Amino acid sequence: MGLLPDDKRKIILVDDSELEMGAIKFWLERRGVSVRSFTSPYKALEVIGQTPDEFHCVITDYRMPSMRGTKLASQIKEVNPKMPIILMSSDISEIDKDDERFVAIIQKGDTEQLKNTLTQLGFITKES
Repeated sequence: MGLLPDDKRKIILVDDSELEMGAIKFWLERRGVSVRSFTSPYKALEVIGQTPDEFHCVITDYRMPSMRGTKLASQIKEVNPKMPIILMSSDISEIDKDDERFVAIIQKGDTEQLKNTLTQLGFITKES
C-alpha cells in the first residue's frame, strides 16, 4: 500500500500518561501524521462519536485507570467498525494476540513494529 493522502492520515492517540503520549505524538508528527491526543478515553470516544469519519486510525494504551484499551476498542468499533486500532502496552503478555479488534498489539517503545504497522496502513513510509 502506498502513502495515504494527507487528509487521510489523521490519528487519535489515547494514553493516560502525558509523557508517553507526548513522545509518541512527537514521533508521529515528525513523520507527517496529524495527531489528536487524549488522556481520557471518554473524551476520545466523544470526539469519535461526533466526527466518526474525521480520523483514520486510533492508537491506544491498554492499561488506563478509567478504561482498558480493549473496552475503548469495542466502543470505537460500535461507532466505526472499520477503524484500524493499534493497542500499545508496556506488558503485552496478558493480551490476546488474536484479538480481531486490533490491527496490531505493540510493546510500548517498539518503534520498529509501530513503524511497520503504520507503513502497512499507509500512514508513513519505510523511509520515515
